[in-house]
Amino acid sequence: MRRRTKWAIGLLILLLSVPLFGTALIFIAMSGGVHGIILSMKSRPDLDSPDLKRNRAALEERIGADFSRAIPSEGLVHYEASTQDACYDGANNWKHVDGFAHRCTLRVTNFYGFDGDFRKTMLDFEKRLLSAGWHSNIHDMEWTLTQYDAVALSLRTVDRLPNPYPYYKDGFTLDICWAERGSRILFYLKNIQAHDMGWIKENNFYDQRKLIDAGDIFREVTRDHRYILGIAISGYYFEN
Repeated sequence: MRRRTKWAIGLLILLLSVPLFGTALIFIAMSGGVHGIILSMKSRPDLDSPDLKRNRAALEERIGADFSRAIPSEGLVHYEASTQDACYDGANNWKHVDGFAHRCTLRVTNFYGFDGDFRKTMLDFEKRLLSAGWHSNIHDMEWTLTQYDAVALSLRTVDRLPNPYPYYKDGFTLDICWAERGSRILFYLKNIQAHDMGWIKENNFYDQRKLIDAGDIFREVTRDHRYILGIAISGYYFEN
């Protein structure tokens, strides 16, 4: 009798533990696995921390150096720069896994004017990027410019071309957009300057933007030059 009671208790415990175990597995899966649960326990960075500010300043200096190496001393005339300094929560769940709890990024966008042969200028620019260690994971500039002749022959402006795919180097990303005198599509001159960094907008908990009005910079540059080029370099200075 005592043995039957023990078996009954054991069976009851087993029956009760199965749904609990299943619930736990579902919770772990919905949270992006065990690693996702561990990441969710990490705290956000202290935005006033001297170390954080020091890391940001170092990143800004590094981005400036990358611009100096990538931009030729002649041909491209610099006008203005904008910045986006943002911190956001990583998303780690069954739909999306960033692999980090929080990240702080800095994005610097510079605008340039130039004249002359558009195709040659952009291909020469890509050569400088490649020599400086940048690479594209998809298509190169030559592929992007395959439609240039058709656009030029139809007297359309270069904003009708697709923008180049991003270039990457050591955790940094470089984006490019372009337009020319007479362009009507200025969206890319605005969009290149700032992004909602988190997987969803609500994940951004710090976002300082010092942006340039796309119409203003377009008119300023194209008053002096035929083409305007926007180049943005972004990287992160905190991640946990």
